[in-house]
Amino acid sequence: MYQIKDKIILITGGNKGIGKATAELLAQKGATILFTSRKPDQIPALEAELSAKGASKVKGYVFDITNIEDPVSLTEEIISEFGRIDVLINNAGIGLFKNIVEMSIDQWQDVINTNLTGLFHLTKLVLPSMISQKGGHIVNVGSLASRNTFPGGGAYCASKFGLLGFSECLMLDVRQHNIKVSIIMPGSVNTPFHDQPVVDDEETWKLTATDVAEAIYDVINTRSGHLMSRVELRPLLPASKG
Repeated sequence: MYQIKDKIILITGGNKGIGKATAELLAQKGATILFTSRKPDQIPALEAELSAKGASKVKGYVFDITNIEDPVSLTEEIISEFGRIDVLINNAGIGLFKNIVEMSIDQWQDVINTNLTGLFHLTKLVLPSMISQKGGHIVNVGSLASRNTFPGGGAYCASKFGLLGFSECLMLDVRQHNIKVSIIMPGSVNTPFHDQPVVDDEETWKLTATDVAEAIYDVINTRSGHLMSRVELRPLLPASKG
């Protein structure tokens, strides 16, 4: 099985929700956790928390995936200090749900740039290091909205459909370099995504952030000879629509 301990793992949007749960779980396994956040005031506390949970090393970065310069400076800084990135978890994303007729071009571009174009840019910058070291793993956090549409989901579904296609093409592009590419596609998750209400995990029918983090860990923690390229994750007992 893959040795998580001391691996250098970069998680975008690691300060809350799925990203934070994943950072916490992988910290407990002894990995080096590098995470990004758009909120600098949240970074020191999370660095301390992840160190206390057992991470080999921890460092947070102020980062906006839609800023064309941020992915460049982030990857350069990480490679300079740590020498490599073993696992990239592309988790940062936004949801904006609005009827197409009412959606502005700026809103559309904000969703596409965050969920798809910025992710492409960061991934492209990380790949040369992984190719050079002859190995790595890229995990993209998608959604069941990568396959299923709903009213008001035009921009979000377009970004997640695109992410599924990108992930599967990327997998074919880089597998001969011993680089794995996986996409995790959860359904409804009990997180503050798009300001949705959050309840205690014990009281929700939804997936928890920890459920998704465990799926990410399982995908990473595989032997070298095989790959989980796509994982769909659903609540067992969804809320009744009746």
